[in-house]
Amino acid sequence: MSGAVEDLLRAAVAAHRAGRWAEAEQGYARVLVAEPGHAWAHYFASLIADERGEGALALDHLRRSAEATAPPAAALVALGNKEMARHGFEAALAAYVRAEVQRPRMVAAVTGRALALKRLGRLDEALAASRRALELRRSWRPGVVQPPGELDPADAQEMRRTNRVKLAHDAAQLKYLCGQGRLGLDYLDIAAAYERLADELPRHRGDTAIAELGEPALAATSFAYNRLLHLPACAAAPGAVLSQGTDFARADAAFVEAHPQPVVIDDALHPHALAALQRFCREATIWFEVKDHGGHLGAYFEEGLGCELLVEITRALSRALPRSLDGLSLAQLWAYKHMQGGSGTDYHADIGRVSANLWITPDEDCLEPDGGGLEIWPVEMPPGWDFHKANVDRDSIRTMLAGSTARPVHIPYRCNRLVLFDANLFHRTGQGRFAPGYGRQRINITFLFDAMHRESVSPS
Repeated sequence: MSGAVEDLLRAAVAAHRAGRWAEAEQGYARVLVAEPGHAWAHYFASLIADERGEGALALDHLRRSAEATAPPAAALVALGNKEMARHGFEAALAAYVRAEVQRPRMVAAVTGRALALKRLGRLDEALAASRRALELRRSWRPGVVQPPGELDPADAQEMRRTNRVKLAHDAAQLKYLCGQGRLGLDYLDIAAAYERLADELPRHRGDTAIAELGEPALAATSFAYNRLLHLPACAAAPGAVLSQGTDFARADAAFVEAHPQPVVIDDALHPHALAALQRFCREATIWFEVKDHGGHLGAYFEEGLGCELLVEITRALSRALPRSLDGLSLAQLWAYKHMQGGSGTDYHADIGRVSANLWITPDEDCLEPDGGGLEIWPVEMPPGWDFHKANVDRDSIRTMLAGSTARPVHIPYRCNRLVLFDANLFHRTGQGRFAPGYGRQRINITFLFDAMHRESVSPS
């Protein structure tokens, strides 16, 4: 790169950082006139295009950046993200792999590889990649402040989010693990730090109000907050993971023929699989996602929830429900743990085709047998709605549902009940109460299936 081109790029980046987009855009254009294949200029130009909502142009810049011999790893990850959104999973995987070769500890690259492999149905490889991403982002040992991976600033900031629900849960979980002999008694000091931090949060803002922990607060937890402290094995035992006495063929036919009505499958898992999942969700310190409403926490495939047993259950569901899941792959796998007294998830729709929602907390812990399950509306997400509109803009969702002539279906909670429904129907957690005490919270595990390919996808 010549000195003149370098000066042009430096000036354009300075204008970009100062928010002078037009000036920055013109600067990147001048660089590309001088060097049409300039990888960094194409990458920075893609950021401007994204900020302007010009997705197709951003994608073109990223692809041209990737054509360079040594494109920026950040550009390759951004390209992978764009290709994932377009269902170009093979192209996304190739981009993530190239980024990881350049920067083997780049968390975004490894996580992206895990997600692309999952969407391609290569679940064993996806599981291995997710474990690597988990190690890089979340692993912890005494005396080590930072995790070993390279995190972007937004990711690092996300890990500092907390509220009283999260701190109380994590303290109770550590006490439970110490009491079971899974962790040493020194972890009780970390639990006590969580409790002190919870007491210091402003009471008037409520238990779900989000706060961000600063360095002194993180140091008080020995920098263990939101890091992986215990991950028990959860392998698939020999034999069937689904219940042998349940008529999945009948449920499969009912789901296809009764659309859009949900289908309830009771006694879904074999007892040994159910018991293993219950133990895993009690013990694994993977409840990293802090929610700003409802009093619940989230865990995800690429953040520790992915395990051999859940991979095998995914495959078993695809075999047992061939008509319902025809042409679909696992788009995402998550679990929510609902603290007692919380309202759970609010109205939302999932970006996918079919949701299989599994409940695993024992029935004796549900204090309202007619509640605590799901409220599903036979109302589909309108065309053009994105994730934010369907999951965050709850005023718009409520307005739409209030104007609908449809009525919701209420499905009561039962342990080992699997509810199969169209993912883009609006739904929320049903009202209900669960017994107090750690390990008795309502837990649902959701298998979200979506098409592996789309006929027509806009990159914007």
